Amino acid sequence: LLALFFAAIVHDFRHPGMTNAFLINSNDALALTYNDRSVLENYHVSEAFKLMLNPEVNIFHTIDHKQHRELRQLVVKMVLATDMAEHFAQVTELVSTAQAPKQEQSRSHADSLMPLDRFLPILLHSADISHPFRSLPAHIEWSHRLRDEFFSQGDSERRRGLPLSPMCDREEAVGKGKFAGSQIGFMQALVQPLLEGICMHLPPLRPILAPRLEAALAHWKMQRDLEQAQDGQL
Repeated sequence: LLALFFAAIVHDFRHPGMTNAFLINSNDALALTYNDRSVLENYHVSEAFKLMLNPEVNIFHTIDHKQHRELRQLVVKMVLATDMAEHFAQVTELVSTAQAPKQEQSRSHADSLMPLDRFLPILLHSADISHPFRSLPAHIEWSHRLRDEFFSQGDSERRRGLPLSPMCDREEAVGKGKFAGSQIGFMQALVQPLLEGICMHLPPLRPILAPRLEAALAHWKMQRDLEQAQDGQL
């Protein structure tokens, strides 16, 4: 639990507000340092453990070397798992490990779960994109904040002559329910399949999370239809 909580706290530590794609395409120093592989995720966890070298803030000073190595390995694995490039492989792993062969169905539910050092990283990734499961006002607020951050990146990409990343072009996103449509696509293509996979391993989460996702989808569908109707009247 300590590793999970620490990974959750530091998984975006010192985030520059740009995506991996931007850093790679712009030949940013971070991309060069981490060889274009999970650039931000490597940076976050590296900076967090560098901070722990300061005795005044090192919260792990009471654990022994073996425990520290095990904790660090798990934290690194969890933070690196928040890279969206790992998303579809994680969904596949959740589904495949939950569907035990018939000859193994006599095992207990706990025995059929994937190893904890594989499940916890996916759980952290799920939490990282979990704003559709918050209250509707909080979800809408975070959606707008992320939109503005993406638009800021798109502006920088346009100034530099770089390819515009998906959902980062503010000019393309104006009107016709396009922003609402992007939220629907994000939830249906990414969040919903991940939720299904997680709930195969933790069924009690379904009645808690599924209605919130449905409410978020209903909101954006209504918003999309309203904006499209308004555009049609112009």
